[in-house]
Amino acid sequence: MQRTIRSVLVVLAAATMLVTGTATTAQAAPGFVQESVTCQDIGGGTWCQGTASGSEWWSTKCISNYYHPTQRHSSTAIIGGDTQRGIAEAGQWSYATAEAGSAHTCYTKYNPDA
Repeated sequence: MQRTIRSVLVVLAAATMLVTGTATTAQAAPGFVQESVTCQDIGGGTWCQGTASGSEWWSTKCISNYYHPTQRHSSTAIIGGDTQRGIAEAGQWSYATAEAGSAHTCYTKYNPDA
C-alpha cells in the first residue's frame, strides 16, 4: 500500500514537472521574447517606438512613447484593429501601447503639439 502511494506521488510529480516544464522551456527559448524599441530626438522631444512580445505567444505589442519638455504632446500606436493614444503635459511622457496578432504591422506616430 505504501509503495503504491509512493509510486502514484512520483508519477504525479513527474507529470507536473512535464506540464509546467514545457511552458517554462518555451518561455525561456532563445528568441521567444523579442523587443525592438528605438529612441530618437525629434520634434523638440524624444520619441521611443517599436515592438515587443505581446501578452500571448501569438501577439505583438506596438509601442509609441513621446517626451516633450515644453509642450503638451501625444503618441499613438496602431496594430491590427487596436489604436491607442497617449497624451501628456510638458515635461511628462505620453505612453501608447496597442496589441494584436503578430501577423499585423505596427504603425506609430508622435505629435509634439497636441
